[in-house]
Amino acid sequence: MITGGCGYIGTLLTQQLLDDGHSLTVVDTQWFGNFLSNHPRLEILKIDVRATDLIPLDKVD
Repeated sequence: MITGGCGYIGTLLTQQLLDDGHSLTVVDTQWFGNFLSNHPRLEILKIDVRATDLIPLDKVD
C-alpha cells in the first residue's frame, strides 16, 4: 500500500514497483493520470488516509 501515491514522488514509486512486478493499492485524495489508472495490478482508493476505517488494511503485508 502506498499513501500519497498520486503526487510526484508517489507516482514515480508506484510506476517503479509496478515495473518490478508488484501488485499495489494506492490511497490518496487525488487521482492519477491515465497512464496508470487502468493498470491491472493497481487498485486506486480515493480516500483520505486519516479515514482508517475505510482503508482495507487486511490486504497489506
